[in-house]
Amino acid sequence: MTINLQVAPSFGRHRDPLGPALFTLTIHGITSVVKSDLNVWYLDHGCISGDPQTVLNEAAIIGNGLSSVGLEINNSKCELLIVNNTTSQERSQTTKLFQDVFPSISIPAPDLWQLLGSSLHQDSTPLYLEAKTKMLDNIIENLELIEPHQEFFILKNCLSIPKLIYLLRRAPCFKCKEKLEVFDTAIKTNMEKICNVSFGNENWSQASLPIRHAGLGLCSAADLSLPCFLSSSHACKDLVNRLLPSLNLQIPYGDVNDAIDDWPKHHDSSPREKGIEVVWDDLACRDTLNSLININNPWNHCQLLAAQESHTAAWSEAFPIASIGNLLSPDELRIAIALRTGAKIFESTKCCCGKIVDELGLHGLPCTRNAGCFPRQSIINFILKRSLTRIGLPSTLELVGLTNDGRRSNGLTLGPWYRGLSLVWDARVVDTFSQGHYKDSARQAGSAATKAEVTKCQRYHDLQSNYHFQPVAIETTGVYGKSTTPFLSGLTGSRELGIERSRSFLCLFIIFTAQKCPFHQSSVSLKCPYS
Repeated sequence: MTINLQVAPSFGRHRDPLGPALFTLTIHGITSVVKSDLNVWYLDHGCISGDPQTVLNEAAIIGNGLSSVGLEINNSKCELLIVNNTTSQERSQTTKLFQDVFPSISIPAPDLWQLLGSSLHQDSTPLYLEAKTKMLDNIIENLELIEPHQEFFILKNCLSIPKLIYLLRRAPCFKCKEKLEVFDTAIKTNMEKICNVSFGNENWSQASLPIRHAGLGLCSAADLSLPCFLSSSHACKDLVNRLLPSLNLQIPYGDVNDAIDDWPKHHDSSPREKGIEVVWDDLACRDTLNSLININNPWNHCQLLAAQESHTAAWSEAFPIASIGNLLSPDELRIAIALRTGAKIFESTKCCCGKIVDELGLHGLPCTRNAGCFPRQSIINFILKRSLTRIGLPSTLELVGLTNDGRRSNGLTLGPWYRGLSLVWDARVVDTFSQGHYKDSARQAGSAATKAEVTKCQRYHDLQSNYHFQPVAIETTGVYGKSTTPFLSGLTGSRELGIERSRSFLCLFIIFTAQKCPFHQSSVSLKCPYS
């Protein structure tokens, strides 16, 4: 039986911040008298259980105690849950027994039992999953009025798994695979509408992985059902044993035992920290990622290794706000998602340079007729110049005269950077998937950028005696070179200016430059043979 209490009008002051604490202290002594096995309270909501007569007697004790302090039980909000299997005659007698004392008490059917939006009865779990799927479709229809990038952000962070996570942890949803797959299909369908990308099975398997595992963070409900339920069961075991010592949950039983038996059917090992959901999820995600990497395709290896670098998906986690430059256009979003997941961008055709453009759009990245190379490098140099100025080092771009042969580095600081030497930098964006880089990129993420850094150092070796030369190399997938990462950290390392988070923002701006510049929009977009 669930009892809801109603505060008397004379108790406390309206909107008093100390009201909940004073109320809890007031009723604590009254509720502590109850001797039932289950006696749980949260502010004015309580739950006591036992045989009918015991529950009725203790409810009367609570009511008398509350009356002595000016409070009362709100009969209209009380619920009676008859849990044990009983005959219809016994149910009628129990119902009449409570209705004589609580005339307005409600007696919901078992399939309507819920706690904080989660089903308390196993048979009603499929109904709750269906309701979540319908709610998802209805909300997505209303999101069509905003930008696709904003739709994607809301779907990923608010409407998909976040709406389902409590139910997955609370109920044995892993037994409702068909309903979970329907929910996953709804996410996939709506995602294809938002970004205008058709996902194959392998593409969607990758998109369903978390960001840290090369995905888009659109996690699969079917894959998360076991990790959520198992971690929740192990995490709350000690608390349940303290609340209900008679259950003795040290030995798994019921749905928990079924979940433990089901896990080895899909995965080879179990985690040591069984009460942490992300540990269970990591094991499942690694199995999925390994199955994708095992595909005999070097371009697939390049794309997956690059996508596992944490900063390459910074554009998908930033708030899509146009006023600060974080909003991708529909075409930019489509290409960014397709390149990350290896999905089809357009039909195969012939480029204006004479070569064939495949459906993945990789030819446009190193194409000699690509007009996006210089604009993206210019914007990256501007970002670096602005970052240097912020830490007190003004700089100039494209300075002539540093070398005798007319070579121009991208930038020079007017003040000393390291050991009394001014900083000279030269930036370059290299293609991860080009013919000269894809084999190395398939073995190690960032190898193409690291190779470009070495080439830059060799080209400007004569400057290194008078200046501190720093190559800045970024791949088309967003991966940094080996020496670029510590350099970017040094640009934002001044704690005196209070910019500890600046490194994240700097990386974010660079990644958005890669996504928004013609590097993706014109170099990957469809080229007309006569343009």
